[in-house]
Amino acid sequence: MTTDEAQQTDRLEAFVTKLADGLHGPVRAKRRLLAEIRDGLAETVSWRSGSPRASASRRCARLTPAT
Repeated sequence: MTTDEAQQTDRLEAFVTKLADGLHGPVRAKRRLLAEIRDGLAETVSWRSGSPRASASRRCARLTPAT
């Protein structure tokens, strides 16, 4: 894994963690929802291979959960 890829992973994980902090409900349901979100974001970053990955991950994580 390159440094850029590690930074992308860190950025997406930070986003998912922040989102998780604001979710309420059953642990199992939250875990599945967060896994789906994490996978979707990672897939979107990979799909946007025409642009730099760091830029794509910034676009994906542009929205932040309400606090």
